[in-house]
Amino acid sequence: MTFKNVFTTGQAAKYLKVSPVTVYNWIRAGKLEAYKTPGRQYRIVSEVLVDFMEKYNMPIPEAMSPFITKRILVVADDAMIETVVHQALQQSGLKYQLKVAKNGYETATWMLRFQPDLVIISLLAGRLDGIEITKQIKRELETSESKIFIIKDGDMNASVEAILSLEADGILDTPLQIEAVKKQIYQLLRRTRTSEP
Repeated sequence: MTFKNVFTTGQAAKYLKVSPVTVYNWIRAGKLEAYKTPGRQYRIVSEVLVDFMEKYNMPIPEAMSPFITKRILVVADDAMIETVVHQALQQSGLKYQLKVAKNGYETATWMLRFQPDLVIISLLAGRLDGIEITKQIKRELETSESKIFIIKDGDMNASVEAILSLEADGILDTPLQIEAVKKQIYQLLRRTRTSEP
């Protein structure tokens, strides 16, 4: 699917679920930034429209997902996990900010400072207690809304049911496939909001 980078007032109105006149009025009032074409028609840049929707807590359609900057935290002390996630994100076409935490302290720090939309936790390395980190993320009010997906070894003793009971939103087994990682990221990074400008 090809995404347009610029919207007419009519197209923006469909995404905003209001009339084109309302969009025009928001532009004239300075609430919604737009530019004029030589034919004196208003055009709205996609990123500006997303910022407007986020500012006023409006639902963001999934079709606009490529224009939203996603905050993603990888909790892993394994360079292979970092590499696969980075490659999957680069190929996804999503706008994103990526941080990596290699221990529990870094995870706690980034969770509060960065407030990620998605946390990818590896259970592969013995130095990280991914299960305890998952519990802490879901327990804390400030971080409980973050989506979590867990990467585990297919031969691990921990059962899928036990991991899901931690309220993880998704699980992938190794060996990791880039397409599977991309699919999981897309599924978990859907967001909806509501309010009114």
